[in-house]
Amino acid sequence: MFNSNDGKYYCKSSPYHTSDMYLDFKISIVDYQNGEHFKIGSFYSKSNQLIPNSVETLNDYIFTIGQPKSISWDSTQFGSGDTITIKLYKWDWNYLNLQDFNIQPELIVVNENVTSGSNNGKMNITLDVDNFIWSSSLHILSIDTTYKSMNGFILPIQNGFDYDSTCQNFVSTDSILVQPAISCPSLPPTVNPQFSTDPNCNRNTPFSCFLHQLTQECAFFVPVAQLNTQVKCCYLNIGYNSFLLSKYVENSGLRNDRSFPSIKNFIGDILPRVICCVKSSNPRSFCDLFQKKRIVRQDSLF
Repeated sequence: MFNSNDGKYYCKSSPYHTSDMYLDFKISIVDYQNGEHFKIGSFYSKSNQLIPNSVETLNDYIFTIGQPKSISWDSTQFGSGDTITIKLYKWDWNYLNLQDFNIQPELIVVNENVTSGSNNGKMNITLDVDNFIWSSSLHILSIDTTYKSMNGFILPIQNGFDYDSTCQNFVSTDSILVQPAISCPSLPPTVNPQFSTDPNCNRNTPFSCFLHQLTQECAFFVPVAQLNTQVKCCYLNIGYNSFLLSKYVENSGLRNDRSFPSIKNFIGDILPRVICCVKSSNPRSFCDLFQKKRIVRQDSLF
């Protein structure tokens, strides 16, 4: 799109599931250079972090359906006279009843005009959406103008939501239990090329291990032989270069598809961990219930 007011071209993409999105920007002018595209440049488009890393960010993340909630943004990112339109999207992927692993998450438009107003950096919004459905739980709230948008992940949940029974229902259908033939290193694998540091539980980022309590660092490994799973190793430093180690299995879909692992990881791993381990009436007991099928023995050979 070309803005005649500032003489600039803008490339505007739909919301996506990754935190960084790489875009090539090309322009085609009719009757000039035979109408061929010529490359102008490339850039990254950033969106808000998918996984909450504190109570505060989780509270910002959860929207109570039918109740007003204040949102804010950096008004300098838009023009002073721009009209802000709030749009809502959701990701749909039925993890609990999925038989065909080739089916991918689908981004669906929920409401292209939740509300609108001036660019003053804040606004109250009320979400009129259906009650929580596991397969369509993850939404994207888009603060949108003609030439630019800012997107963040949110989780709409009805007032009085029963976290305990939702956790129990998920656990009863969760069939993640496998025994990968891999051992976690006894020390955090900071230099082990077979493991990747988990950015959502990284000792270089204080308080980032919100969903893996009593740990200070996690790393993950994707076994070639295990379908749609990853092994996560989480560490707690107990002094004298010794660590307590927890070994988990998660269902991230990393081996077969590189396009939607974050959505699958959220619906199959992060969301139940939030519901069971953070929001339930007894996080310790319900987290143990959830992790029963996720914690595996640490006695297999690498």
